[in-house]
Amino acid sequence: MAEEEELPPPDGTPAEEEVEGTSDVPVHEHTWLDSLDGHEEGDTLGMRLFKLIIPFAIPAVIFAFLFTFMEYTRWLQLGGLALGYLFPPFGKESIIPIGIGFGFTVLQMTGLIFMVDVVCAMFISWNLPLAKKIPLIGRLLIWLEEKGTKVMEDNPSLRAGAWFGLVGWVMIPFQGSGGITASIVGRSVGMRATYVISAVGVGALVAGFVIGVVASRGWAAIRENLLLGIVYILVVVLVTLVIYNLYMKRQRKLQEQAV
Repeated sequence: MAEEEELPPPDGTPAEEEVEGTSDVPVHEHTWLDSLDGHEEGDTLGMRLFKLIIPFAIPAVIFAFLFTFMEYTRWLQLGGLALGYLFPPFGKESIIPIGIGFGFTVLQMTGLIFMVDVVCAMFISWNLPLAKKIPLIGRLLIWLEEKGTKVMEDNPSLRAGAWFGLVGWVMIPFQGSGGITASIVGRSVGMRATYVISAVGVGALVAGFVIGVVASRGWAAIRENLLLGIVYILVVVLVTLVIYNLYMKRQRKLQEQAV
C-alpha cells in the first residue's frame, strides 16, 4: 500500500523542514558607528547627509566663531593660510612658517593644520567614491590613490603597521594637505574610516607642533641676526634632507630583502 503523502497542517504553518530552512539568523543592524567606520551599504539618507555636511560645517562654524573676536585682517590671513594649505605647492613646511611670520603662535598654526587635515580626512574617508566623481578633482584623487597605494605596497614597514604608517605619512611634509593623501591610501588598503581620521589627527598635531617650534625659532634667529637665521634655516634643511635620504635608503634595502 503506497505511503500517504504528508499534507501541510490545516492552520497554514510551514512544514517542519521549511521551518528549519528559514530559521532565524541574527541580522546585524547597520548603525551610525558602522556608517562612520566607512561602511556605506545600509546608510540612511540622514547618515549620508551627515557625512557630507559635517566636514564643511566644522570649519565654517570655527571661522564664524573666530570672526566674532579676531581682527578682520588677521581673520583673512588665517583663512588664506587654511585655503593655501589645501593646494600644492604649499604644505606644512611652508604654510606654518608663513603663519608664524604673520605673527600667529605655534599652537594657533598647529590647531589650523590639525583642523584642515582632520576635516579633509573626514570628507575623503566618508565620501571617497563620491569625491572621485567630482570633475578635475576626481582625476587627481584617483592618481593620488594609485600613487599612495603603490608607496604603501613598496614599503613593508608602512604596510606592517598601517595606522602608524599613516601617522608618519601625515607627518612628512608633502605638498598640500597630508590628510587628503593619507586618507585615500588608508581607505584603499581597507582601513576603517575612524582609524584613518585618528591617524591623520595625531600626525597633524605632532608635525604641526614640531614644524611650528622649528619655524618659530628660525624667525627669532632671523630677527636677532639675519646671517644667523639663514645659517639656522640651512642647517634645518640639511638635517631634514639627510634624515629623508637615510629613510629612503632603508626602505630600498627592505624592498631588496623582500624580493
